[in-house]
Amino acid sequence: MAIKIRWGWAVLFAVPAMASGLAARAEDSAWLHVDLTPALTNELISSAIRDEGATVTAEADRVFLTIPFRYEFAAAPRTMTRSVMRAKEFRGVWGIRLLPEPLGPVDLALLDQDPLYERWELKPAAGRPQVTVRNQSGPRGVEADPRGPGERRPSRSMTIPASGMAAFVVEMTNESSRLTITWAEGGEETLDLTAIRKAREPLPSPPMVEPAGERGASNGPRGAVAPMLMDVLNTVKDGSPAHAALAVQRLARARREWPARVDPTFLADLDGRMLAAGAAAHPGVRAAAWSYFAEPLESIAPADWIAPAALQRLAKDAALQKAWLDNVELGLGRREGGVFWMGLVGEERSRRGLALLICSNVLSGTDAGAIDAASDLILSLGPWPLAHDATPVDGEGAGSSGVDPNDPRAADKPVDLSRFSPVALEALVKRLPAIPDSPWATDLARQLVPRAPGNLAEALARELERRKVALSGPADPLLTAWGALPTDDRRLALLAALNRLFVGELVYSESFAQLWRDAINSNGSQKVREAASRLLLRIAGRDLAPREPNPFPVIVLLTSHDPLVDALGDVVNTLRPAEGAGSGDAELCHAAAEQLLRRGLAEHAARLVAACPPGAERATHVEALLQLKNPPADTLAAFAGYLLKQDTSDCVKPALEYLSRRAGAEPSEDRWKLLAALRAGVHPGELDALSRELKGVEAVAARRWLHELGHMTPQDRQRLAGATEPKQRLERLKEIDLRRGTAVEGRYGVVAVVETVTARERPGDSNSGGPVVAWSLPTRWKIALPAIDLELPADVHEKPDAPYRVLLGKTPLGEGRIAQRPGVLGSPATFSIALTAAPWDGWAASSELIRGTAAAPDGAAAEVGPLWLAARPVLEKPLAGTMTIDASPLLTRAIAQDKSIGRRVPPARVPEKLPITLRYASFGSFYGAAEWPIELPESIPDGFIRPRVVMIVLERMD
Repeated sequence: MAIKIRWGWAVLFAVPAMASGLAARAEDSAWLHVDLTPALTNELISSAIRDEGATVTAEADRVFLTIPFRYEFAAAPRTMTRSVMRAKEFRGVWGIRLLPEPLGPVDLALLDQDPLYERWELKPAAGRPQVTVRNQSGPRGVEADPRGPGERRPSRSMTIPASGMAAFVVEMTNESSRLTITWAEGGEETLDLTAIRKAREPLPSPPMVEPAGERGASNGPRGAVAPMLMDVLNTVKDGSPAHAALAVQRLARARREWPARVDPTFLADLDGRMLAAGAAAHPGVRAAAWSYFAEPLESIAPADWIAPAALQRLAKDAALQKAWLDNVELGLGRREGGVFWMGLVGEERSRRGLALLICSNVLSGTDAGAIDAASDLILSLGPWPLAHDATPVDGEGAGSSGVDPNDPRAADKPVDLSRFSPVALEALVKRLPAIPDSPWATDLARQLVPRAPGNLAEALARELERRKVALSGPADPLLTAWGALPTDDRRLALLAALNRLFVGELVYSESFAQLWRDAINSNGSQKVREAASRLLLRIAGRDLAPREPNPFPVIVLLTSHDPLVDALGDVVNTLRPAEGAGSGDAELCHAAAEQLLRRGLAEHAARLVAACPPGAERATHVEALLQLKNPPADTLAAFAGYLLKQDTSDCVKPALEYLSRRAGAEPSEDRWKLLAALRAGVHPGELDALSRELKGVEAVAARRWLHELGHMTPQDRQRLAGATEPKQRLERLKEIDLRRGTAVEGRYGVVAVVETVTARERPGDSNSGGPVVAWSLPTRWKIALPAIDLELPADVHEKPDAPYRVLLGKTPLGEGRIAQRPGVLGSPATFSIALTAAPWDGWAASSELIRGTAAAPDGAAAEVGPLWLAARPVLEKPLAGTMTIDASPLLTRAIAQDKSIGRRVPPARVPEKLPITLRYASFGSFYGAAEWPIELPESIPDGFIRPRVVMIVLERMD
């Protein structure tokens, strides 16, 4: 059976006046197409219809067919002035029923009170078409019209949108199997009435996989597809647009009803066909394919049930990608006509899920045009969860973040950036600056860092810096991602990003330790080693820059391992200047040694330099270090003193020149400060041996410094000069040292080093309740204390064990006893207060100094952690060679005048009593360290500074 439908209109183009009389006709395909998908839930073929509530029964052996269609009168830039369906031209055409624009399936049973319209008129309204529908002859099937001949029935009309959905209602023979609609303007549509009648029937089950893994089929031979199901599958590709869309919808409904044991090969083929349908020319077919994938399968998100093989095809087909990106725009209602697409899938989460899946798949490809479109689209859907694939650390690990848990979008499946291609990552990075600041945008930037290629490193690093990104802790993905990075290119990108962030105390975490060990080892590339070294130097010089500009030199216990100090040593050892070394190597080595010196670690830095190959390069390196800008003068003096020995004879000249310059610039009353600093690095015996080997002015200078350090009298110098053998000279030095230990009377300069930690409030856990306190890394402050006097008793010769007095002016501070026998004359390690590594965990929540640590280096025999100043026991009654004093008056007076620690620890915080025992060091100097007693407030405020330990050094001033 065939019917012809003529839908006429005049079309006027908006053209200049000279051409205003031109007219043209439009193609029907631009504005009208049949949509058979309502056949899934409605009987489109019936023996009766309803017109305004009245039942109209078909003639004998005939049935009514409802043919749904979609129209869009504004699909082209034209104005339609009139459109009329002339019923007399259509045999069997009853009229047109309006269908609502659905947000779900159409239900024709709900429209039985609506009329069938016979006349439509299109008129321009403010440049847009306006449609008026009229019903003059209905309802049909009721009593005869009582009006006489010539009288017209009152016209009933209404205005409807110029786009939407309606249905032709025609009457046809019951035996008809096909119906062909021929459009007057060209083209035709053939409807398979048998397929329409069967649309509501369930499809046969597809091939299944048995629990044991063997394939089985529900119909026909093993692995075969039932003929009816195959017919529907073929219709998707070969059928008319209307029937192809209906076939897709039937398959979508069946797919949601099939069990989980469907053969994966069949599903891959099916989903591949559906993806291809999404690129069909006809919008109805594309919309059906969209709903096939977007409608959720039970409670599973769409991203979890599209066959991987089908997705792989999509990732490789640029034309298919572009078609599906258009589908996404329509499916999200972002384009004209999108309301219909949105109505096919009721759940927003399902629409978003498919959109994110399609965009992610496109972004795994390489087509630049598709990637640009997908990048814009996926970012417009944000925020969406981001997949974190870092290895769990401290209970944290894989998961998603970046979206407020209360945001419905947090339920989206996390997007895995690791699947994106380099081209896609570059597209996202370029768009980052345009994304408004938010936790999600920050997390997106962070997640891109370990995945983006090296050419994007600087752009990403700048973006992180602009957004003030902060590392969250040891388990931060920017730290833990290192081990999974496959190439040096990626490692360099991560190092570049970290170099723009505040790493600070996280340098003591195990995650950073792993990064450092891998970057610096011999298997790593030179570029990675240099980049890691520059990162470390930036952390040491900025994040953890010492607060004290001129620290007093201290030594490090040889068995202690501070990760930051050890890493700086690695830079010196790995990149140390040698003959033929590159300028970059020498620069990094110099910078690492400088950072050690600025921390007061003179002996540690000197030992590393001494391990460098001897020669002109090492001497130049030492000379450069001794000429630092804003120099830590005391540390440099100890550094120069350590190098005054025969093993580093190539460094002696710059060391002596530095000491000479320093001595010339130092006021005579402050000479003791230089000597105290120099003593912290020099070995008297080795200095003496060196002076015997040197010639000329250098020999004279070395002996002068030995005499000054020993506070030697002319007689002492003569006795020393009279000894010629090394062993004999060492004995002379011990005798002089003992005389200085017994003849202690006189004035002494005093310097103190106060080590503090700072309280930092941290969120509490479920057990602790409110906020808790963690403590920072230690900071050491140098303070010049008032000079003191040691006063021997009058009968000291008769009673050598009699105590001497320690005075601040006339105020007694304590007492001591002179040395009775020679001490060990050696390096500063024999008397100095050595810094000791102790475990620390500044990320732990505790009111105490709870400390944790990174793993110890291979073969390490001691704890690993930051270096702490260790207190020594306080002797209530001093023994020979010791004194016990109350340092409180000294500290109170000095802190009141100090501009550094005095602004942070007011004099009122100095305890009423602060006992400390000082032990004789060498040649008239004393060292001691004690705990700073303090009562912590019940509620410790954030930023509260707590003094831990005070070290005091005495140096003779005469």
